[in-house]
Amino acid sequence: MEIGDAQEYGSFERFQDRMLRARVKESVDGCIRTVDYRRSGRRMEMDWHCYLERYLKRRIDGKDVEPIRFLQSPEFAVGDSGHLETHDAKLTTRKGEPAWLLSAAPSQSWVAYQTQPHVHLPLILETPVGEVESERFPFGKLVVQQRAEFLHLEIDSGFRPFWSSVNWRAQIWQGMGIHPSDIVIRTRAPKVTAFINGDAMPVIWDDANEHWLLDPYARIPRVLDRVQPAGRPPVTVEP
Repeated sequence: MEIGDAQEYGSFERFQDRMLRARVKESVDGCIRTVDYRRSGRRMEMDWHCYLERYLKRRIDGKDVEPIRFLQSPEFAVGDSGHLETHDAKLTTRKGEPAWLLSAAPSQSWVAYQTQPHVHLPLILETPVGEVESERFPFGKLVVQQRAEFLHLEIDSGFRPFWSSVNWRAQIWQGMGIHPSDIVIRTRAPKVTAFINGDAMPVIWDDANEHWLLDPYARIPRVLDRVQPAGRPPVTVEP
């Protein structure tokens, strides 16, 4: 992708004409993909190792250019340092695991994305409207929004299913570290609401610890145990 400066080209048509005259050569030798881009006044050469997923060569106008691994702006940050910051938000997770953070001030939204599908990671998202903490958060995104006077969470994430008719069994597995943990919300907002994967979830005020608590397994299981103990009536599950 190439971006043109209006002062340099004068018009989009002149920029377009220059781009249409560009030439691109591409070849693959084993795991090495080679790209050679040329147009008037500019040349870019790249060798990309498809298996290792890294540049072997990245040269612009004959000069070697170090590739940028992670990007940063006042509204967006991505990296594996374990601590990301934007102009008004912070995200803390495990060092060495890439994550990203977005601050969308016009919509009063803050987004954290846990990018590792194979592990659960600790996540602490600090925003102007509240702090959200999870000891073990699965692959997916966490959105914090300010809606009128209350705080709203939208979570789209890979929570493991737990097919049982009683919540305490899921809590045991959570305690063992096998399933994602509860989510703690600290905020001055008088009310907190939440959706997980499109389903409305209860958020409970914990008076002893003075924070809100979101149990991702509060409304599952959605099926009864397959085996009922002899002489015991079926368990009723509230929707």
